[in-house]
Amino acid sequence: SPFTAVELLSRHAKFRDNTTQRWEKIPKGTAPVLAVYPSTGEGVLFYTQVYLTEMKGKQQRGDDINILYEGDQIDRKSVITALLLAKRYANIEKNFIVHLRNTCPAEVVSGTSAGVSQFLAFYSYLTGFTLPSDVAYTGEIDLLGNVGAVGGIDVKVATAEACGFKHILLPEGNRTEVEMLDFPLSIKIHYVSTLDDVLSFLENYTEEVGDNCQT
Repeated sequence: SPFTAVELLSRHAKFRDNTTQRWEKIPKGTAPVLAVYPSTGEGVLFYTQVYLTEMKGKQQRGDDINILYEGDQIDRKSVITALLLAKRYANIEKNFIVHLRNTCPAEVVSGTSAGVSQFLAFYSYLTGFTLPSDVAYTGEIDLLGNVGAVGGIDVKVATAEACGFKHILLPEGNRTEVEMLDFPLSIKIHYVSTLDDVLSFLENYTEEVGDNCQT
């Protein structure tokens, strides 16, 4: 018989208990990220947190973005793309110093699949928009606001399910792969192609209270 999502993780892609607690409330400037440890294939949930300070005077260097972060490595291009898009959607032209923190080891955050989550963290900070605590995301982004497919989709979906998320937004480009998964899911899957799709979903979403989706 097919594995459940939790069984899949326990048998094939174990997730680390100390980093997979889903937050019941998400503060401004924070968004959940689904990732895979490259060395072990373990699924992991962590949160990316941003704080922005406006550049003034001599700090201003055209469109330069100064990024300060905790950890050993980040994908700078992905972070810059996320901030530029968030500024565009929030209709803000100021330049910022970015303070960024990820609640996980740096080993996990070297890729670009956190693009949607990084965008939402910046968008939340700039607009005050509150992200629901029971929705997870994954997807690369480009400067046109397109959402691209990511790797490790089976582990990421299973991790979101096991952590109690009720909904997950996935790139349209991963649809075929997800539909071929051979384990049952109770989490509701929504496919997106652009950041417009992401924000449209969130702006019309009412967070559910009560039972979680863990199997």
